[in-house]
Amino acid sequence: MQPLSALRSRLDTSRRAEQGITLVELVVSMAAGIVVLFGLTSIMIVTLHQTQRTFTTVAATQRARTTLATIENDLHSACVAGEPPIEGVTAGGVTESDANNLVFLSYFGDVANPTPIWNQLSFNATAGTLVDNTYNVTGTGPDWTQGTTLIASTTLVTNVSQLGTNAVFQYYAYTPEYTDSSGNVYWIIPDGTNAVPITGTIPASAPLITSSGLSASDAGNTVEVVINLSVGASGGLSNSSLTVNDPVTDSISLRLTTPPDYVPSGTTQAGYGPCQ
Repeated sequence: MQPLSALRSRLDTSRRAEQGITLVELVVSMAAGIVVLFGLTSIMIVTLHQTQRTFTTVAATQRARTTLATIENDLHSACVAGEPPIEGVTAGGVTESDANNLVFLSYFGDVANPTPIWNQLSFNATAGTLVDNTYNVTGTGPDWTQGTTLIASTTLVTNVSQLGTNAVFQYYAYTPEYTDSSGNVYWIIPDGTNAVPITGTIPASAPLITSSGLSASDAGNTVEVVINLSVGASGGLSNSSLTVNDPVTDSISLRLTTPPDYVPSGTTQAGYGPCQ
């Protein structure tokens, strides 16, 4: 027979095994579980937000590339029939190209004398749109004027805004930046990216003045158009913390060939215009 003390010890152990966990242990376990669930939820939210930001950025970039490709194709079809592609303020004082409007001639067709088309790209800051209105032309080349027939009105991109303090459209002409000891004048496009020959310095960006519209003379000298946009995804997002805009800057050259770096002393400075 087992001693009475041994039997009592076995009974006490059995009772303890049936008691389960205490209330304190239950509370601690629940608190630890909540912390783990909160951490997992936070990770999921961050991951979903980051994924949405990535998709939004990709969508904005694709829309920006499509828009710029369309504008580039039109501008690269502008050097025909001797007409300067960019239109400035007309003789009647009508403002054509300026900081928010790009007016130019392009040509369309597969014949020797393509059809001229009057393009007017307009940025609307309130609506957040960039629209391309195309018209017929009147008169004879190279003195074309805008016709009254609207051929098409195409919204190139929506949910678009100005990129910082930069004008949406900037215009550049060749300018003299340096004269060497022999009197040779060195010219560059001062768009903030080109270095001056000999010195290697990069002058600050100096676009042509457009506060009262691009003058007719400046329009005739414009050899580069720079477009600055901040493009968002189509329709935007209701959650501002997820809104991602793609900053886009693109320069479009209107030169057919690059002129020499300098004009030799004693010669004229012709040949630094567009479509040459």
